[in-house]
Amino acid sequence: LSAFVLTSAGTDQAGGAASILRLLRPRYFYDAAGVRRGDAYRAALMVARTKGVIWHRPEPGDSLVVDEATITFLGPDSAWMSARGRASAGGLIVRVRVGDMRMLLVSEGDRQAMRWLLDHHPEMLAADVLKIGNQGVEADTPPGLLAAVSPRVALLSVAPGDRYGRPGPALMRRLAAAEVPVLRTDRQSTVVLSTDGRSFRIEVDGDAWSVPAKPQPASLVPKAGQWPR
Repeated sequence: LSAFVLTSAGTDQAGGAASILRLLRPRYFYDAAGVRRGDAYRAALMVARTKGVIWHRPEPGDSLVVDEATITFLGPDSAWMSARGRASAGGLIVRVRVGDMRMLLVSEGDRQAMRWLLDHHPEMLAADVLKIGNQGVEADTPPGLLAAVSPRVALLSVAPGDRYGRPGPALMRRLAAAEVPVLRTDRQSTVVLSTDGRSFRIEVDGDAWSVPAKPQPASLVPKAGQWPR
């Protein structure tokens, strides 16, 4: 395993992190370094230290190349994270690119970071696949995000009968209005995506189909000093 990415330090995200690090021993451990960290997060850090896993707190614009994939961290900034009062606030926003295919992965996205990206670098958000953040909480998919991403398909990880009423009805209506197909783990269970850099192959419950790449603007990584600090 090349790298383990912990999107945020909340217990629901970090609960299995120590076991993964202990068993798979990735080379790198990327983490948003949230405040008010719980026991599960501290256990993950201790395992990483004892197993020699290199820990990184990525800054916006940092990239990791693994084989054909370029993984770019878009936010949030560490200065914003230091002002957050919850371990789960300000999760990592990550874009993965393989050939012509792009996927935007949003966790419990830092809304300030997302607004900054929408205002200054919406081209960085364009993607064929959008992994919706925070089980479909409406506030973590702000207005303008769907237009900037313009996804061919959206993925939503949420438990059946979620007691918090997720995903939000307004978000689902926005996705329907944008004619974006949504694959939900509470309905389709496991969703598997693979790519050759020209199209995505999606496998769900024995069925499979392809999603071709769409024309997108050139990827522009902001120069040093352009990211928020």
